[in-house]
Amino acid sequence: MKKVEISEIGEIVTGNTPSTKEEGNYGGEIPFIRVSDFSDDVYIRDTEKTLTEKGANEVKNKEIPEYAVMVSCIGNGLGKTAMADRKCFTNQQINSVIPSDSYHPWYVYYLLTTKQEKFQNYAGGSAQPILSKTKFGNIEVEVHSDYKVQKKIGNTLRRLDEKRNLNEKINENLDGIIETVYTSWFVEFDTYEGELIYDEELENERPADWDRRSLDEIANFLNGQRWQKFEAEDDAEETLPVIKIVELRDGIQEDSDRVNREEAPEDYFIRAGDVVFSWSASLVLDIWKEEEAFLNQHLFKVTSDKFPRWFYYMWIRYHLQRFRHIADSRKTTMGHIKREHLEEAKVLIPDDRTLEKMNEIMSPILELQVNSGKENGTLAELRDTLLPKLMSGEMRLDPDSNNEPTNND
Repeated sequence: MKKVEISEIGEIVTGNTPSTKEEGNYGGEIPFIRVSDFSDDVYIRDTEKTLTEKGANEVKNKEIPEYAVMVSCIGNGLGKTAMADRKCFTNQQINSVIPSDSYHPWYVYYLLTTKQEKFQNYAGGSAQPILSKTKFGNIEVEVHSDYKVQKKIGNTLRRLDEKRNLNEKINENLDGIIETVYTSWFVEFDTYEGELIYDEELENERPADWDRRSLDEIANFLNGQRWQKFEAEDDAEETLPVIKIVELRDGIQEDSDRVNREEAPEDYFIRAGDVVFSWSASLVLDIWKEEEAFLNQHLFKVTSDKFPRWFYYMWIRYHLQRFRHIADSRKTTMGHIKREHLEEAKVLIPDDRTLEKMNEIMSPILELQVNSGKENGTLAELRDTLLPKLMSGEMRLDPDSNNEPTNND
């Protein structure tokens, strides 16, 4: 291990913004990356703005190649890191490192992901912290000097992230299948061979022999508890993370609140596979795929002892846009829906035999999504455990083992 300044790792490029007044600079095929485009993904695959060849030519000396490592250097997201997956450009709020031949790009990427707090400290505590190219380049980091060790570490961590990305893509595809099948059955009635009748309450046609009920009749909507009643002591060994709207949207965080498991009512525990629905603010609907947790207020845990999980999940999803419209119209403080809106939301119920056939198709797909999500949680935990140990040298990998990925060698 040795200490070097970031400027010694490779060339640092600070981006620039082509003129927005010059016609024809934007709207092409070349990614133009800004801080707002950063996410939790390794790559930034979609950008809000793109450049034409004309716009790119205006800032041609700021081009960064594939495998450049981008670091956000301003504002609340300062220190976020991403890897370029193709030729692209960034604005002036991003410093990019183009690793030299002595540094493996994936090693550099993972090294810099561990330095966010350090970057923030160097930027200072102003209302709008900023890390200049000079300050960024002067920051000292500890690195492995052996390129083969760097390569082994970078590729080991990369494989974990690529498996997670693959699982996410599979889940996206499965989600599209579920939506297509549901629409075919319950909106377009493609597989129904009986008589369709006009339903005045639905303002649409429906199968004559299908029942119609309210959303709250097919499922139980349990509202979460105020977690403060069960706040965990600092020395509590058995705790659960508290799931609020931010955790439902972004997953459990290091700073997520926790409760004492023994003091928290088990009715409000949620486990992988549970349907969770926030009835206020952004109205997020999801199937929980992480560790056991405790449900905060403003969230419903949705269950049913009559109908399969996919059935009530998809019907909530069907009404979600309408629920969000209701919540938006009530935004005096925090937009929300009430239980009366669950009563007003109607559901079509096929006969038992048809529902059973549907369940044979839908339940396995949903189960695949849950299992894939759980695996991603395990992979993320493994990655977060390995990352600091590998970077510090506390854990060593044999650089001569032959189980390396074949690409980017």
